[in-house]
Amino acid sequence: MFLMSNRFKLLLPALACVSALCSGMVQAREFNVCLNPRFTKDPMLKAYVELMNLAAEKAGHTLSAVPMNWEDCQEMVKQGQFDGAMPAIWNDKRAEFLHMPADAGTNLDTPFALAKLDYALITPVGSSYEYNGVITSVPQPILVPEGYVLAKEIAKLDPSLKITSIGADDYDNFVRLTRGEPGSVIALKQYAKKVLKKPQFRKTLKLSKKTVFAKTFFMAFSKKSVSADEVMKMWKNIPVIKKSPAWEKIQARAASASGSAPAVKPAPSPVPVAPQQPTPPAAT
Repeated sequence: MFLMSNRFKLLLPALACVSALCSGMVQAREFNVCLNPRFTKDPMLKAYVELMNLAAEKAGHTLSAVPMNWEDCQEMVKQGQFDGAMPAIWNDKRAEFLHMPADAGTNLDTPFALAKLDYALITPVGSSYEYNGVITSVPQPILVPEGYVLAKEIAKLDPSLKITSIGADDYDNFVRLTRGEPGSVIALKQYAKKVLKKPQFRKTLKLSKKTVFAKTFFMAFSKKSVSADEVMKMWKNIPVIKKSPAWEKIQARAASASGSAPAVKPAPSPVPVAPQQPTPPAAT
């Protein structure tokens, strides 16, 4: 019969302790994700890519992100070629293969969201139309890129709307409007502001002052390759980072790069303070 040595018996608790520690440690991973291309074309939107990187980093992970056609991106995540498609808007189809917060479809202010961003209407400068909040009054068809949930979101506003999914990007549809094709475009406001500054659009297209609607974007990981626990640890970092000085610096830098930084008010002149007079010695 095999007899365990006293020395080995003493080592067992230590080995068990090491094993327990190891099981509780975060396994650092590099997640390969594809990026919504709109978030690479404007400094204010790129800030949210930095937010994603920070959220992953604080959870002990890294992101390797590749911008690509959004429709292809989602399809490749389904096939297991990427670990996530982000930033992404919730819809029921995406929720089948992407991790989304439980309240993603109902709460625009969910704490785990990367951003809540506005969508606005783009029309030709020569048109007298100005969006007034009545969605059925907008010039139709409403042009939206293929592969985005935007068409379904607009259709929810009124089923009678004529919506055309065409082109790989809003840029293509801006070009269509400049060529005299009928209709209008509903696009991410910050992205549109950036693109419409280009010479070919500056004098031909205009952006509505009134917002059509707002949508929430998420750091959406694949259910195939990323566990719910890993995702939640990264999501929980988002609201913490948004309250930090680091996020303030990122936003300020982005605003400056996009030309939308607020004017800095000059510091008020200091109030002159009279020098303190020495206290005379007490009489003795």
